[in-house]
Amino acid sequence: MKKIEKNRAILYLSLFILLALGCKKTENLEDQVNKMDFSGDYRPPTAIDQWLLENITNPYNIKIKYYWDRSELSLTKSITPIDENKVIPVAQTLLKYFLQPYRSETTDYFIKTYPPKQYIFVGSAEYNSNGSVTVGSADAGKKITLFRLNSFNPDNRDSLLRVLKTIHHEFGHILHQNAIYSPDYKSISAPADYLGDEWVDHTDAEAYQLGFVSAYARNQPNEDFAEMIAILLVYGQRYFDNIVEMAGVAGAAKLRAKETMIVEYYRQLWNIDFRALQSRIQSALPPEPTLASILGYHKKFVEFKFVESDASIKKSTVFAGLLPAIKSELLGYGSRALDYILFNFDEIQGELRVRMYATYPSGSTNNSLRFKIIPVTDKTFKLQLYDPASGSFFNATPTLRNYLSSNTFKIEYQGASTLIGGFYVVGQEQTNFVTGILQ
Repeated sequence: MKKIEKNRAILYLSLFILLALGCKKTENLEDQVNKMDFSGDYRPPTAIDQWLLENITNPYNIKIKYYWDRSELSLTKSITPIDENKVIPVAQTLLKYFLQPYRSETTDYFIKTYPPKQYIFVGSAEYNSNGSVTVGSADAGKKITLFRLNSFNPDNRDSLLRVLKTIHHEFGHILHQNAIYSPDYKSISAPADYLGDEWVDHTDAEAYQLGFVSAYARNQPNEDFAEMIAILLVYGQRYFDNIVEMAGVAGAAKLRAKETMIVEYYRQLWNIDFRALQSRIQSALPPEPTLASILGYHKKFVEFKFVESDASIKKSTVFAGLLPAIKSELLGYGSRALDYILFNFDEIQGELRVRMYATYPSGSTNNSLRFKIIPVTDKTFKLQLYDPASGSFFNATPTLRNYLSSNTFKIEYQGASTLIGGFYVVGQEQTNFVTGILQ
């Protein structure tokens, strides 16, 4: 018993010594806490933040997040932040061409309730594995992310409309997520015409013939619905009507049916006059381009002459690949061997005349195709055939006419030369163009 008590005493003495040694140095915990940083990602407000607070957040109940936060974006994609010099110009675009027109045509309750509570501004695009590019996304009706903003230029109508189309397209998704559109809309186009991610392998021209306003509209019905809203509001009625004209009888009927349902959807489910909203947005936008503005400083673009044998004329991969078929078709039309093609602008009539000069056993001749020039954006245009149902020459030259009528072009010189120029397909400028000697 005594031995146990002796051992216990030794144990207590050892513990006392250890505690005494451990507490020898006094710790001031309050000083340690004061040195800790609990501010997280706090950043002091800037002049940009103050502008956004006064013009967007307070009046519209919307927060714009532009500073870099990787957690807001896909971790598997290579993405860059927005240039801060672009933030206010993009926000002004959002305000002038989206928030203010909707506010004028709706109520304070609508404008503070249904637009997303947060916008994320991102500098670069988001590139996808199927070859498509994400320029905007809507997240559960509460957040919209806008990509590719570092290239935004509010003074360039093309750049302005591109960003606006994304804004209105994504808001179209928010609207149908809150109030479902009629299922009859989905039956206008055949289910087989919706392609999912395979839409990237098809053109706008193909989409028009099937009753879609763009190739992307063929992704699925919700995208079709949002694309219709965005095209009608941002690019306007004349642009849409031009698409209808190029769509053929069946395609035009489907586009008009979708247009009617969009207008009725706004009226019945949101009590919004779609035509008044459309007019308000179009009135605020810079004027539509004319043929003169498309030609711009290219005053020599009255006509240009494509000669295959001329080494000074650069041949694009795509057009060079079409030449054998073009020559073969012409050869089958009265044994005519192509000499050259003359592209002639008629600025007064708003026409392009494409005249093919050829030789044949009895001499030489030429035949022409006529296209209406349809301005799309600054310095870009589409070509629509005149009288496509008539004329044997038209029927004998499908490759050239389809090439010219199925692309969107811009006019450029060939490199630094001001003696050679022509049509460049928008988005494929390095590989898809036809140029010639300026006359």
